[in-house]
Amino acid sequence: MITETHREKKNNLEERLMDASLSKKEDSKIGEWTRRYLPAEVIATGAAYLASQLTYSFTKDETWAAIAATHAGNMGYYGAVLVQDTLKEYRKTSMKGEKTNIRKAIGVNATKMIGEFGPAFLVDTLLTRPVITEYMTKNIGNYLGRFSGVALGKIVSDVVFYSMVIPAYEILKKVTKREATP
Repeated sequence: MITETHREKKNNLEERLMDASLSKKEDSKIGEWTRRYLPAEVIATGAAYLASQLTYSFTKDETWAAIAATHAGNMGYYGAVLVQDTLKEYRKTSMKGEKTNIRKAIGVNATKMIGEFGPAFLVDTLLTRPVITEYMTKNIGNYLGRFSGVALGKIVSDVVFYSMVIPAYEILKKVTKREATP
């Protein structure tokens, strides 16, 4: 009876450790994605909302406001990611004592961004984001205000966007890691 209790405790401990390690792995991925994408999201959100409001104030047209929000958000988002990645590359090469060519770093990172964001960018920019944003501002915005419509459109569009971007990012990391290994 004592050995069975000891075995049960050992199995429970092993199960809890396995669950904890899975949880830490999930937390580390979510933390990594948050560090990678959140700064760009903050910039993109401000740019999208500002462009939407300005465009709507001049045109009184939700379609043009949605298109302006999409493009302003894209410029803010991709610009922020490019700056973030270029600075990271710059720091990495500087720490190694290598001479850093900022133009080369921008070029390398822009190329990586095409792999990470290319398909998602096309779907997001040409279809989901403008259509969903327009729909939300026309239908939800009428009841809760334009800001709510733009915000809900952004959230729904982001779910579609990140369902394509995160797998591409993870694949790109594995490929570049393999290439870097001698």
